[in-house]
Amino acid sequence: MSIVANPYETKAVTSGAVTLPAKPLEVSTQADLPPYNGHPWPAPVKSEAYHGLAGEIIQRIEPHTEADSVALLVQLLLAFGNAVGRSAHWSAEATPHFTNEFAVIVGESSTSRKGTSHDRIIETIFASADFAWTQRCIASGLVSGEGIIHAIRDPSHDSEGHCEDSGVTDKRLYAAEGEFAQVLASIGRKDNTLSVIIRHLWDGKTLRTLTKNSGKGAAVSTAPHGTIVGHITADELKRKLAATDAANGLANRFLWICAKRSKLLPFGGSLTAEQCQDLAKRISEALALAKTCGEVGFTADAATLWEAQYGLLSQNRAGILGQITSRAPAHVRRLALIYALMDKRDVVDIEHLKAALALWAYSLASAEYIFGGLSLAAREIHERLRLAFPDELARTDIHNSLGRHARADELTRALAELARTGLAISRKESSGGAPRELWKAVAK
Repeated sequence: MSIVANPYETKAVTSGAVTLPAKPLEVSTQADLPPYNGHPWPAPVKSEAYHGLAGEIIQRIEPHTEADSVALLVQLLLAFGNAVGRSAHWSAEATPHFTNEFAVIVGESSTSRKGTSHDRIIETIFASADFAWTQRCIASGLVSGEGIIHAIRDPSHDSEGHCEDSGVTDKRLYAAEGEFAQVLASIGRKDNTLSVIIRHLWDGKTLRTLTKNSGKGAAVSTAPHGTIVGHITADELKRKLAATDAANGLANRFLWICAKRSKLLPFGGSLTAEQCQDLAKRISEALALAKTCGEVGFTADAATLWEAQYGLLSQNRAGILGQITSRAPAHVRRLALIYALMDKRDVVDIEHLKAALALWAYSLASAEYIFGGLSLAAREIHERLRLAFPDELARTDIHNSLGRHARADELTRALAELARTGLAISRKESSGGAPRELWKAVAK
């Protein structure tokens, strides 16, 4: 087994029984300077996450797909949680939390088979388990908050009480976003309401936004039950997720899941929906029972474990990683609830909580890989410096490349972070007036 060093490391590298001498990384072209990741790719999710019916389904599908097992698992859980609808829930003080969840599957490249995992779950299992849900509730193309509300809108009436629009009776929305980079681009547009509506959708709050057409009132969706599953590459994500979206509570409503191609199947998988009819039937039965549940609590053993884990889940982490993972308790409890319902239980037992904790641990490790080590602003600047290498970029050019949306103090902090971590160096150049500040990416 070979151990490959971080490309920024200068320590000795072990390969089998041979220790290679340490030497600095020699950089001569742009291709020699890989992106800085900060943390290693996460270790495989613990076996506890593949509990019960969820684990059986993944075990059946996995040999027949190039998709990552953890991507299959997450999309299975989220699809089930959305199909359940707004019934089973748990409460945090006076706030109910239902079975809707958000996740972004993050691949190393476009060949990570992120979308394949979605197709396998929907076509192989849910098309048989709940065909009406797959036809009525799955959509894509999140470009505005108004669009989300329209998809699950309430009836609307004119000033005289006449019905103008009968609305939508089924408030379940499963948004499958194969190009999540486009969603992030829409969020970044001026006056776009998508970010705030997505946050309210995860919370299960009434969605409302004023239309721009005179004479019409607000578009409204009461009791929404929304799920978002996005797919994106790590590089796209780092470039497009603005620091404000991390800080304003959008990013921490998502599970971040690293996924890669699991194997090569030149002729594809041979598993058909007919060969999974038994599993689809069990999903259908679990859904029927789950829709009759109300508030779901813990068994005594699960409550003891939750009490022991709650402090760890609630601890503050510094920087952008802390902001993105700050809703750990809510994510774990939502996942545990879904595991329990898939087991046809009306109470969360210890194995359901352990499964949820295992999956959250993987999501946390994924977030550390994606976001750890540098602030998002520093990552964005480093990417520009890396792509420009071996050329230098003036501070003013860096500012302009960010669309001038970064404040001077934010730019200063981000550049100082790159210098402190050894990822960039700067020099001053006389220009006849104030000296120019030039920056260049370097190996760590």
